[in-house]
Amino acid sequence: MSPLATPPDITAVLLAHDEGPQAGIALHSLLEATAAAREAGLTVESLVVLGDASPATREALSEVATHGVRREVLAGDAGTVRNRAVALAGGQHVAFLDASALWSANWLVEAHRVCAAHPGAVVHPEIHWFYEHGRELYFPPDQADPALAPGVAALGGWWEAQAFAAADTFAAVPFPEGGDARQDLAGAWSRALLAAGHVHKVAPATISFRKHRPAALR
Repeated sequence: MSPLATPPDITAVLLAHDEGPQAGIALHSLLEATAAAREAGLTVESLVVLGDASPATREALSEVATHGVRREVLAGDAGTVRNRAVALAGGQHVAFLDASALWSANWLVEAHRVCAAHPGAVVHPEIHWFYEHGRELYFPPDQADPALAPGVAALGGWWEAQAFAAADTFAAVPFPEGGDARQDLAGAWSRALLAAGHVHKVAPATISFRKHRPAALR
């Protein structure tokens, strides 16, 4: 991007590891949400990041360029890959999608709307839908909910790292790197955000679909 060019409103990042063909399904989910955001007047760039990806995953995402999507190969643990992806993103906001998950088509539009109303917020879908054992729904709390005591929020475990926020927020509070970062990445990052004064918000009527419930969520 030229230094004088206007940065896009959003960089939508697909993070792929060992998901195999599921990564291709996730890509189409990202493309659908990107199209909806553009129809709503937002500018969006799309980025696929391969972090220690399996051959089947690489194959599933081998033709992303035909969809106008940039592809990068980044080495490192889960936190390092996310931080490097933020550094590559040209958008004013960054939205992460794990290749094991799907977004509802309205996710980018509604998450951007919440961020615009609450600068510095980190936005999460209203519903996480886990389908491994039928239908399991998880509703992450909005930090403004008076039922969520500050001390309880500070414990972490309420929010995923698959989130939407200003690029400056991701840069100011990076994901933990090294060691056991992948196992407690979401919880450690959530606590660091709270300590830095950022607020976790929920975008109404948005859904994240995933087969397995992450161990980091309560």
